[in-house]
Amino acid sequence: MTETEVSLQTNSEQQTVKFYQTGTFTVGNRLLDEEYRTVQATQERSNSIDSGHRACQGCGQALGARYALDTAMRVTNNKIIAANATGCLEVFTTPYPETAWQIPWVHSLFANVASVAAGIAASLKAKGDNETHVIAQGGDGGTTDIGFACLSGMFDRNDDVLYICYDNGGYMNTGVQRSSATPGGARTSTTMPVGEHPEVRSILENLCLLLRWPMKFLMLPRHQFMTYMI
Repeated sequence: MTETEVSLQTNSEQQTVKFYQTGTFTVGNRLLDEEYRTVQATQERSNSIDSGHRACQGCGQALGARYALDTAMRVTNNKIIAANATGCLEVFTTPYPETAWQIPWVHSLFANVASVAAGIAASLKAKGDNETHVIAQGGDGGTTDIGFACLSGMFDRNDDVLYICYDNGGYMNTGVQRSSATPGGARTSTTMPVGEHPEVRSILENLCLLLRWPMKFLMLPRHQFMTYMI
């Protein structure tokens, strides 16, 4: 988005209003000092996820995925392969026959993205490729629920994979059903905020500490949306 001017009629007088967006590759980014400009504000940015996808307006996951993968691209000299569990990120970036991905990208089932990523890492190792890195991505449902067995196996084997969980607190892609990461007191299409069985959130970070898995966090600008980098 470039600078936009909007003319408003107020009390028979014309007023010019200017809108700027800072922090991305826009005209408004010139308002920031160079040291405060983000990777997204340069022409050298990777653009791992291209524009034109079908995410909802203001989607925190689209922003988080782009930031995480563009950073990984810079760190690895543009040598990454991403595996993606079924979920919102997969759906809005790859409506057949289109794709918004500008990197090698593999779609897996809902529950087995950790195993698919581990297989990719094993094949790279067998080929003697020590430069290409593998990233697995999934939502909280595909990570803490139906994908947890594969995730546990991946870390038990110490596979060379960076796992990213985009936690928005439920199965949003299939109708906002409860996941084990749904916050306490939340209402979903399958649970009520109050009743005989109150909601209890399973905290992934606690499980990682218990199992001694390395873990980092990236908070996104949205309530109850956290990205786990494991």
